[in-house]
Amino acid sequence: MTFAAPTGVVSPTPLGAFPEGEWADKGDWHRVFLATYPRSGNHWSRYLLEEVTGVATGCVFRDGHPTHLPDAFDWGGYAPQRGYTGKSSLPKQSDVVILKTHYPASYVRHSIFDRQSTEQPTLVITRFPFDAMFSYFNHFSSSRRKNWDKFIHEEAVVWARYHDYWDEQSNVMVVRYEDLMTDTVSTLQQISEFYGIEASQEDFERAQKAYPSQGTIGKHLSKYSKQQIDFVLKTCGTQLERYGYLEYLDN
Repeated sequence: MTFAAPTGVVSPTPLGAFPEGEWADKGDWHRVFLATYPRSGNHWSRYLLEEVTGVATGCVFRDGHPTHLPDAFDWGGYAPQRGYTGKSSLPKQSDVVILKTHYPASYVRHSIFDRQSTEQPTLVITRFPFDAMFSYFNHFSSSRRKNWDKFIHEEAVVWARYHDYWDEQSNVMVVRYEDLMTDTVSTLQQISEFYGIEASQEDFERAQKAYPSQGTIGKHLSKYSKQQIDFVLKTCGTQLERYGYLEYLDN
């Protein structure tokens, strides 16, 4: 699959010396957003989508894994030189620009580019909160790690409010991380149709083969005490039912 650029269209220009605060949306880029609560598949999704399109994905802030270039691009975000895959091309105006965001999680760094996520098509990937929260807790170094019980009580509220926020927005599609794991090709097809990306079955199958799913659904549930599970159920019960996650607690 190829994305041909119209005559005269070149790769995006780094903003360089222009601070984020001076960025103005000129409306000439096809931006879409990839929103997740932390540790819910944003990175893996970017690998998959780059393999499908051959176009580097971006981020509303300068992410460090992999290292993003220091200057923001005029499409409104940051990107690694060759994308996540190390072989992707930087977006052109004929491409769909996919931007990672954790908005509106209050403790995650935000930028001026975040505000566009409420105005453009946004894919929200949700993940079984017992897996997402434990992964997020484990992500912190031991020096920054909070008390596990306190962390659960704080993050369960954040997870519920995060998803309530996006469920109230328009032009949003929600995909479960677990469906991306168990039916990668079909889920990638749905995502591409939502984003307006033209791709073939071969593209989706190649992405699945290059970056296969790993791990087991619900594998971190044993890290929670009965009291902690009950608290998450009380706090996130509406969202758990909405996304079909209660079945994972019955197994």
